[in-house]
Amino acid sequence: MIDKQIIYFFIYCFAGWICEIFYCAMLEKHFTNRGFLRGPYLPIYGSGAMSIIYVVSPIFSNPILIFIFSLIVCSLIEYIGSLILEKAFHIKLWDYSNYFANINGRICLLNSSLFGVFGIVLVYFIHPVLVNSVDLLSQLTRYYLSTAIEILLTFDFALSVMRMNAFAIAMEDIRIKSEELQQRVESISANSPKNLREAKERLEDELYKQKAILAVKSSKIFSAFPTMKYKDSQTSLSLELFKMDLKSFVAKGKEENQKRSENVNVMYENAKARVKNARKK
Repeated sequence: MIDKQIIYFFIYCFAGWICEIFYCAMLEKHFTNRGFLRGPYLPIYGSGAMSIIYVVSPIFSNPILIFIFSLIVCSLIEYIGSLILEKAFHIKLWDYSNYFANINGRICLLNSSLFGVFGIVLVYFIHPVLVNSVDLLSQLTRYYLSTAIEILLTFDFALSVMRMNAFAIAMEDIRIKSEELQQRVESISANSPKNLREAKERLEDELYKQKAILAVKSSKIFSAFPTMKYKDSQTSLSLELFKMDLKSFVAKGKEENQKRSENVNVMYENAKARVKNARKK
């Protein structure tokens, strides 16, 4: 029995990821891999779907009540999920503060209403079909499939926690490095103004390299959670400044790639011309 629940949960995690991808793509005009985990699944949707199926639908048969309580249950899960992640990493990974009727920026009326609609569609249309489909699988197949899902999610969760911890540490390092840079520049300026420019450039280059490394490692985090914020206002400011740096890194990388591509094309055309001249001779 538990094997079926695990399979249901994973399918709803994946379906939620698909919905989130397309919903955000319509708003932001580009595709991004959303969510805390690296894989194409969002456990918060799986948790919401399973709660609706096993908590809401057995108690309420009226579609209106299913809508209301699906809205409440899923909003509660999203709120608690946001709170847990913020307590664990000191980062608010999503923020609905600019949305109408939000609660602490963790949930908002629009998303909660969509959860309610999803609850009705899930109970009356999706889950009955899914149950019949999973029942067609043999018991052994369900066992191996559920085991693979457990391993995959556990491994992904462990890696994602380590990645977020590394990101939080790196952000703190950059904050400290920026403060050190300011202090060292001020010290050099006071003691040796002649060497100020050279020393400042060296220190800024060191900080830039550290930011570039973090930019590569954290690009997925920023794309998945574009509205993430720190509770501490000073750290939040550092995060926003780093997001601006990240855009410059991306733009610079594109510019360098364009130059390399142009150089390759020039080399190719020159080689063709040399071969053509050699054949004429």
